[in-house]
Amino acid sequence: MTQSKITYRDVSHDPEAVIKALSDPEIRLALSDCGFASIGFLKVSAPGMNTQKQLEEWLSSVDAAFIMDRMENGEIAEVWGSGDKTTFADIDNHFGELIVSFATITENGVIVDTTMKPKRGPKASPKITGVARTTLFNLRNQIDAKLRKLERGLPPLWPRSDRPKAGYHIELVETSDIKRLWARHQARLREFIEKDQKIVSHDNLKLHQCISSRRMHIIEYIGKWYRRLFVTNIGLNVVLSILLMTEEFLIFDFLRFLPYIIYPAILILLLTIPFMTILQYLGFALIRESILPELPGPKLEDVDTLMGKIILN
Repeated sequence: MTQSKITYRDVSHDPEAVIKALSDPEIRLALSDCGFASIGFLKVSAPGMNTQKQLEEWLSSVDAAFIMDRMENGEIAEVWGSGDKTTFADIDNHFGELIVSFATITENGVIVDTTMKPKRGPKASPKITGVARTTLFNLRNQIDAKLRKLERGLPPLWPRSDRPKAGYHIELVETSDIKRLWARHQARLREFIEKDQKIVSHDNLKLHQCISSRRMHIIEYIGKWYRRLFVTNIGLNVVLSILLMTEEFLIFDFLRFLPYIIYPAILILLLTIPFMTILQYLGFALIRESILPELPGPKLEDVDTLMGKIILN
């Protein structure tokens, strides 16, 4: 497994950390009513993973600052376990909105994740969205924003996506009713988990970290392949541009004594670079929208293998 810069620390016995982590009392009561009980508290941090400047290439400055604060200073989360020990529950602060997630992992590493659908996701950087109105003065910046949008896309509503080929099944449910969310998760367990698959006892923080680490492993896998395909797309575009311009120069040399034909040839030559630039960014969009979602994902790992790689401070 690729080692990320994320660190996990058990702060269950730190009174100050526990007080900071306590969420909305109504949500905690609703989880209790569904048979869940608190297992402990984890502090998750990722210092140095990104910079504010890097995040602002994709996110608004406010949302980039929100993520930076969580990465650098850490986020303390309370982990809940169901009464039947089949499921963990988490309460995430998603840009000011509290989101409840239920997650179950089987002995062979299959994860079923049922999460409240957020009402809003992170806002995109102005470098991607551009400004509301296009004028001659901001035309260049608007074109640059459109190309960046093709390359990167808009920030997703939720950071985790469905990856069934990697054994990760997530559904965003449009509800704020925790009982309804829990019922939906139980139904999905019957749908995705086969009879010969065993659900290990969800009663400790180390197993919860296995789920978190597997999620991150999938994200890192997709990121790794995006970078590879990104470079491949640029390389192919450069080669194609050289071949195309070489052919055009040969034609240009042949037509230089034909004044009425040479001018259209010059125009075509001048348009080659912007055309190939647009083609390159369309390639980025194709990679993001069509190729990445079809990747198989990292190899499935059973719980014993995952547990052997967990470091919980």
